[in-house]
This record gives sequence, structure tokens and C-alpha cells, in this order.
Amino acid sequence: STTSSPAELIISDILGRTISSETIYLTPGTNNFAKDVSFFDGGNYVLQVVMADGIGVRKKFVVFR
Repeated sequence: STTSSPAELIISDILGRTISSETIYLTPGTNNFAKDVSFFDGGNYVLQVVMADGIGVRKKFVVFR
């Protein structure tokens, strides 16, 4: 991020159902976040970070059980 701003961190399953959603706060530079996924079933998920201006990042990840 280049400015301080709130953003939405959304985790969805591969079918697009929202599993988790929360507001996070970004600061200038690199931002790191930890998320507890111990209650997620094994499978494929999508993590999205969407800033107030609509710009965002979308990444896939896998939970192995």
C-alpha cells in the first residue's frame, strides 16, 4: 500500500461462498497478516484484499487436512 487505509480481507471457498470477512488496516509499504484457518475444511480457497477504491489482490491457496 502507498497510503494508510482500511481494506476488506475476504476468504471464499472455490464455489464463491464467503467463509470469512473482516476489515483490516493497511499501512504504507509491505503488510503482513496471519489468519487462523484451523476450522476450514481441507480444500481450495480464494483470499481477496479489496481497498476502498476498489483495487485489490486475489490469491488462491490450499488447506491440507
